[in-house]
Amino acid sequence: MMCLICLSETFPCATKEGYEHFRCHSCGHIQLFPLPSDETLQGYYSTEYIYTDCCGKLNENEKPSPSISYIKTNFLGRPSSRFLDVGAGNGKFLKELKGLGFNHLFAVEPNKSLVQILNNSGFKVERGVLDRTSFLGELFDVINAGDVIEHLTDPVSFIQILRNKLEVGGVLIVTTPNVDSPWSKYTYFLFKYFRIPWSTLTPIAHINNFSLSSLELLLRNNSFKIVSSHFNAPGLKYELGHTHLFRDFRERKTLKYLFRWLFGWGVYFLGYLVFKMLPKKNQVDFRMTLIAQVSSD
Repeated sequence: MMCLICLSETFPCATKEGYEHFRCHSCGHIQLFPLPSDETLQGYYSTEYIYTDCCGKLNENEKPSPSISYIKTNFLGRPSSRFLDVGAGNGKFLKELKGLGFNHLFAVEPNKSLVQILNNSGFKVERGVLDRTSFLGELFDVINAGDVIEHLTDPVSFIQILRNKLEVGGVLIVTTPNVDSPWSKYTYFLFKYFRIPWSTLTPIAHINNFSLSSLELLLRNNSFKIVSSHFNAPGLKYELGHTHLFRDFRERKTLKYLFRWLFGWGVYFLGYLVFKMLPKKNQVDFRMTLIAQVSSD
């Protein structure tokens, strides 16, 4: 099969939860196959998630995200700026923008309960998945797509839609895991040689898994120029959970699965400690945020 991003040949690199994953020889992008049906995806996302801190008080001591830092540097003093948050979740990004004095805040979010909470909090939120009919006639100065693109079956069309909803010189912020990071390479080594399930892959939630190269290529191919790139370490608790080792032991309760769980979590924990001690300067890490501007070319 062909790579969705650069149309090069792909090869099978891993199987998880019954889904085969194919990696591109050229850009390193990993895509799931076969694609889950619309019915399967609707069932998966039908769960009503609960955010007990939805639109609650922000932690004033928390370091600003790269997105917020960029907006503070480039958009403060421009109160008429219009922002769109794609996949608003618990509203944290919107609340931070509101705290900076911005009032033209829009969002799209598929979860019914969250949409109601966010609308009641004063934000203009549409329910559903962003498409060409969303916010018809509206153009935005900044669009944030945090942890969204990896969930989509057609990320190319998604980026094209975002491009068409931005003003001339508008800014797109995309955050997603980086499958070509040193951490992801290390955990792939554990999968390949010790058969510990690769935590980077999370089917069916993550359908497309981007490398830094594939995400940059996707943006550049759709008239964006990269302004800056930012990286953060993975959360160890999240990574351990997505090995499913504890789940497998809990279901089977045998010595084999007990050893598998303890060994797997042990090498994950040791590897994580080593990565935390490495110098941070210029380190390309697991969670990447790319800030890109509409190109005039």
